[in-house]
Amino acid sequence: MVSPFGKQMREKLIACQLALPHTLEGCTEEQIDEIKVKQRVNFLPEIYRQFLLWMGRNAGDLYLGSDYTCNRLLHLKDEANSDFERFGHTFRFADDVFVFMSHGGYVYWYFDTKDKNDDPSVYMYHESNRVSVKVDEHLSQFFDDSIRELAPQAFEEYMKRNLDG
Repeated sequence: MVSPFGKQMREKLIACQLALPHTLEGCTEEQIDEIKVKQRVNFLPEIYRQFLLWMGRNAGDLYLGSDYTCNRLLHLKDEANSDFERFGHTFRFADDVFVFMSHGGYVYWYFDTKDKNDDPSVYMYHESNRVSVKVDEHLSQFFDDSIRELAPQAFEEYMKRNLDG
C-alpha cells in the first residue's frame, strides 16, 4: 500500500505558503535506488521515500540552506564520516544509518534503517558538541515540526481544518 504522506506534506507546504505547486519537485525511483546504494542501506522508510518522490529535489522554503536533495544525499554520509575522521571525531555513521540532511556541514540528521520502521526516530549529530541526540520519536513528526517552526499559525490552522473536516 502506498502511503498518502507525500501528498499530505505537499498540501501542508502549500497551505502554509512555504511552497507553490510548481516549486515542489521530487526524485525519480532510479535516483532513490542510487541514493540507497551510495549510503549503503537496503531499506528506506515509506514516509521518507514519499518525501523524496514528492519533494526530494525541491521542497520550497522548507530546509532552505540545508543539504537534503537527492543529488546531495548521494555523498552526504561518506563526506560526513570523512570530515569526522579528518577532524579527530570518534563518531561515525554506521552502514545501516541513513543521513537525510545536513546544515552547514556541521549538523546532520539521520535515522536507523536496520529495524525497517516506516516512521523511525530521528537523530541529530552536531559536530561542535560531538553528541548524537534523538530529536523526534517519528520522522513524520520531524517533518511536521519543521513546517510548524517556519509557519506556526498557518500550520495550526491547516491542522484544525483537516482534523475538523
